[in-house]
Amino acid sequence: MPKETKIPKVRFNLKSHDPNTQANEEILIILVYRYNGNRILYSTGEKVISKYWDKNKQRAKSVKGYYQEYRELNERLKYYEELVTEIYVENDFGDISLDKFKKLIANGNRKRKPKVKGKPTLFQFIEQFIEERKARGSSNKKRWDKFPGVYEHLRNYAKEKRIKLDYDSIDWKFKADFETWLYQPPRNHSINNASKVLQVVKQFMHEALRREYHTNTKFQQTGFAIKRVKVKNKIRLNPNEVKTIMQYDFSEKPFLDKVRDMFIAACFSGLRISDWGNINRSHLIDHNGRLFIQLMMAKTKNVVYIPVMDELLVILKKYDYELPTMASQVFNRSIKEVLKLAIPDSTFLRVYSEGGTVKDEIAPKWKFVSSHAGRRTFASNRYMEGWALRTIKNILGHASEAQTEEYMDISDLELADREARLLELQKVAKTLNVVRV
Repeated sequence: MPKETKIPKVRFNLKSHDPNTQANEEILIILVYRYNGNRILYSTGEKVISKYWDKNKQRAKSVKGYYQEYRELNERLKYYEELVTEIYVENDFGDISLDKFKKLIANGNRKRKPKVKGKPTLFQFIEQFIEERKARGSSNKKRWDKFPGVYEHLRNYAKEKRIKLDYDSIDWKFKADFETWLYQPPRNHSINNASKVLQVVKQFMHEALRREYHTNTKFQQTGFAIKRVKVKNKIRLNPNEVKTIMQYDFSEKPFLDKVRDMFIAACFSGLRISDWGNINRSHLIDHNGRLFIQLMMAKTKNVVYIPVMDELLVILKKYDYELPTMASQVFNRSIKEVLKLAIPDSTFLRVYSEGGTVKDEIAPKWKFVSSHAGRRTFASNRYMEGWALRTIKNILGHASEAQTEEYMDISDLELADREARLLELQKVAKTLNVVRV
């Protein structure tokens, strides 16, 4: 039987530095690889501010102001990691000299850079940058799927304005004119969409600057961005609306009955639609006489524990403890019909931006509801009932309580009312305790 071969781990270290005196300095990242008694030290050419380097994870930290830049940096380190492992395996598991190994690393790194004689133009670079990202595989698609659309905007903008866009063109005049262009018909971008487009343009420029294709740094200046606005286009249902939907008779519409049940299950579990079909009897556990769902979430891979409330238990029993599921597009279309029948007069204040202008309207909830409304309803209503914010955060799989607070749809009046009710309950409990004594 062949002997199992252990593949060495690729490591990344900062070049020798003093963390006490160089915490705010950019330090070179060195690739370290040990195999068959050999030790490779290879300069990646990448730099990171010392205090933002995670020594244990060997990656740059996600920090405000550097999030996009360091996410890109970590992706490039991952490429190095995959490249070195591939070289090791393809050369009979390390039967290769140090010099040849280093040359293959250098050659592999050059392959992912633009194959253009001299320095490419801005558009040439963007085209090749997009191709590089596509070549990495579909698993990273969400990180580059906006690139082609933004590139198309830049080309159309240049064509309409009859100008030649290049690296030096991306200045303050371009920023103002391009933003106005995005707001104009037929594009009619919202402010937040325009902000995302400009952010991608800056990403193109930053990567090209890193590769030394230009020296223009105007896009890095403070204020070279489109400030996002807070909009309200997400639906949360109050307890009375949830109860009305639960009691509505869909017996003559069995498909909508199933859609309604799936939505109610989300309102009392906080689960994403991607997790609904993963639940079965084996996920139910008993702890201290109480029933919980124990599940690893499909998106985050976090294990969550969800108390099974009576309303959720009814749905689980109805479907023999295996929640039904369907394509999100079908569900989102059908749940609108459910709400239109059950609570047609329920409205909310919708705040949105269009063509660079913030607008508002009183809109029917059924028109904008989606599967995510069940999850938001769960978070908001459970918090109003007095559940701890930490418990809700854990069930939703959020990274922080601040994220959960931002996620919930609760007005200042509701928050004040919640605190008042909790104070009343504390007084009652204190009174009962005095009586017992």
